[in-house]
Amino acid sequence: MNCVKNCVSFLVVLCTVSFSLFAQPSKPEASRYPSGPFSDSLPLRRVVLYSNGTTYFEREVQVSGSGGVDLYFRSSDIDDLLKSLVILDPGRDIPPSVSYGSRDPLDRILKSFSIDLSRNPTLASLLLQARGEGVELWAGERIQGTLMGTETRAGGGAPLGEGSEEAAGDTSYPPTLYVQILSDQGMKSIPYERITTFRFLNPNLMEELAQALRYIRENRNTDKKRVTLSYSGSGNRVLRVGYILESPVWKTAFRLVLGEGQKHLLQGWGIVENSTDEDWKEVRMDLVSGQPISFTMNLYEPIYNPRPKVPYTVERQLPPPVYSSGVAPAPAASPETSSPSLKRSKANLASEAMADKSLASSLREEGKPASEAEGFLSPEVLGTSSMAEASSVGQFIRYTLQDPVTIPRRQAALLPILNASIEGERVSIYNEGTNRKRPLRGIWIRNTTGLALMGGPMTVFEAGQYAGDARIDTVSAGDRRLLSYAVDLDMEVLFLDNSLPETITRIRINKGNLLVSKIQRKERTYTLVNRGNTPRTLLIEHPTSAGYTLIEPASFEERTEAYYRFRKEVPAQARSGLEFRVIEEKPLESTVALSTLQSEGILFYLNQRSLNEKVREALSKVLSLRNELSQASRTRGELENQIAQITRDQERIRSNMGVLDRTSSLYQRYLKTLGEQEDTLAEAQQKLSDARKQEALKRKALEDSLATLEVE
Repeated sequence: MNCVKNCVSFLVVLCTVSFSLFAQPSKPEASRYPSGPFSDSLPLRRVVLYSNGTTYFEREVQVSGSGGVDLYFRSSDIDDLLKSLVILDPGRDIPPSVSYGSRDPLDRILKSFSIDLSRNPTLASLLLQARGEGVELWAGERIQGTLMGTETRAGGGAPLGEGSEEAAGDTSYPPTLYVQILSDQGMKSIPYERITTFRFLNPNLMEELAQALRYIRENRNTDKKRVTLSYSGSGNRVLRVGYILESPVWKTAFRLVLGEGQKHLLQGWGIVENSTDEDWKEVRMDLVSGQPISFTMNLYEPIYNPRPKVPYTVERQLPPPVYSSGVAPAPAASPETSSPSLKRSKANLASEAMADKSLASSLREEGKPASEAEGFLSPEVLGTSSMAEASSVGQFIRYTLQDPVTIPRRQAALLPILNASIEGERVSIYNEGTNRKRPLRGIWIRNTTGLALMGGPMTVFEAGQYAGDARIDTVSAGDRRLLSYAVDLDMEVLFLDNSLPETITRIRINKGNLLVSKIQRKERTYTLVNRGNTPRTLLIEHPTSAGYTLIEPASFEERTEAYYRFRKEVPAQARSGLEFRVIEEKPLESTVALSTLQSEGILFYLNQRSLNEKVREALSKVLSLRNELSQASRTRGELENQIAQITRDQERIRSNMGVLDRTSSLYQRYLKTLGEQEDTLAEAQQKLSDARKQEALKRKALEDSLATLEVE
């Protein structure tokens, strides 16, 4: 147990080496890095919260010359940091360099040092790793020499395993650790209890020990990673650092206090959560509503892209070629004329571009010091008002709080962003999809606050008491928006739908096609009942239908993508109800080929009242030609049937004659019948030929008539 205490004491000595009596002066770089999870050397100045779940943090500090600062972040935030980190150092056009801890395990990092602290080594094993190193210690006197090793002796000073059995087994004398030193005076064995100060003479080894212990301290909380910003320059200036991290979505909540007439009070609040491990102290805060595209990418973890293994190719040796003489080309441009463009390296070009685009350069051109800039992302859009100023920044709505904000770590706050008068008209709102029987009490606000309002919940108060809850979407300055917060129990709405059949409004003929225009009509009749003692302004949200046109009433209050809004004044005590009718019509067009339309179909269109006289005459002519063609087709069909019947009868007779005696009377009668049928068949075939020609003529006459027929 005493040995373990000695080991711990020795590590404490190593950790506090900078306070040693014989410690060498620290390097300037060794003292520049502050401690703590979030260093005050780079304090937080601005926080911009976005409604997409990200937050912009901006830090700034007055610096002089060269140096560096450390910041600590959660491991899960490093990817976002590497993707979004932006740094402004007005002292130089090139930003400071950034370094951060590797994702390698702690054991692997510690094993990379000269003295391995990875497995919680004992004092003896730790000193054995440093054998041969020069040391300096104070044990009643100053001793310098080379570390040879350690030795643990039993009580009384004898080494363990030597001396008397009584001394080795006497537990009243605990073992003692001795450090072996080879000095100029010879080999010395020094009890560890006498050593008050101990250090290695090799400064690199001392620095490695300090760095290894720092890694152990940092990895005590494995979720924290250090990021170091190293800057160089000249003169006093403000160093700014900004980055984007994931954060809880900030929210809005409103309170609407209804007053007399159309003047009301609107209060707006922003709900903000500080989910970080850092207190937000007197920071400037902006709340931004919008939908910026944001994503995460695996930038922190090393990614190795496997490469294909290609065999080494040995080219076949060629015989030495023999070259013929050539003709000298025209004189080339001198090196001086082409060298300027060739000597401009990519680094120089990048430096020139950054110098032209840097905010520091633009500030100096305007004669402003960099410290006067409010922020280096978009300083021109920030402003102040009594509570917050809202402005449109691209596709965003931005609330800039006037007063600095303080929110402790892991705490939330309700921040006022609005306290203004607003105009609004009391209405009742009927929507069959919300409540089929009763409308809702609501208010039609006009955003006269001068600020854009972000969507969120709204609590409504009326006559000194709670009236209900409402929700709003984003409302631009000067825009109107409906809110509903309670059911209107004094009002009732009934409706009846009436769908009418399609009505033909117009018939035209174009190149043998019948073009028919129709109207599909639907009606809805609302019955409005007000049993209350006060009149109501009712807004009826009537659903729109694709392709339908509003016929009655002639106008509407406003229209959305899904609804018409009709305003209707309903007097008090209107128990019998007022009727309000909405009529919509949808035009339809159809095309019918007259060549395929039978006579019954033509007669249907001839009986339509909307048919004009020219079209009627044309259809009558088409009907006559169609009837003539039908008659010719029937005649041709009858002749074909007659011939087919005679042919079948002859086949039967010939079959019977095949089994009869040629001298029999029946055979002679069959023979006579066949002769008569042959005469009839020849006559029928002649008539069929004429009928087919006549049918073809009738069909051609109809087709020729339809091909050129155009009647409006």
